[in-house]
Amino acid sequence: IGRIVAAYLLFTLLEYSVWIAVLVYAYADGGVTEAGIVAIVQLIPAALVAPIMAVRADRGSPLSVMLGGYLSQIVGLSVAAIAVDRGWSSLVVYAGAVVAATAVTATRPAQAVVLPALARTPDELTAANVALSWVEATGIALSGLWVALFLTAGIGQVLAAGVMLSASAGWLIGALPDRKS
Repeated sequence: IGRIVAAYLLFTLLEYSVWIAVLVYAYADGGVTEAGIVAIVQLIPAALVAPIMAVRADRGSPLSVMLGGYLSQIVGLSVAAIAVDRGWSSLVVYAGAVVAATAVTATRPAQAVVLPALARTPDELTAANVALSWVEATGIALSGLWVALFLTAGIGQVLAAGVMLSASAGWLIGALPDRKS
């Protein structure tokens, strides 16, 4: 359970810091209108894929769904980070960001399936859910600071840090048994 909680903290930092960084990039590239369009373009695929991820996590291998999500985040963020650093078209940056934003929909439903299987008692499951809620709130609060620290080096560095967060979260859950409650 500790690995799930730690991975979720990294995931939350990743999710919100990348969201902030991509919108800062879009604002710098094309102002408020572009930032708004980019926000919508990231949200629509994520909203369409989220129910599919929930069903896959429930009916299949939840850890595979989570790991696939982390791997997709790594790919999308790598593309976006390289595109920013090399000065490629903003469309390439946004395409990578859309992949990453869509991939985050795999984590929560898969985690909801795995967690009850890892808990030995109802009290342990309750404590784990409380810890996840606390970790999520903390991660959201810290993500702004995280972005500020990396933003001084550039947007590409925020995205590259997201790659490392996703890889670390995947590593933490990779050793867990793939079972459902």
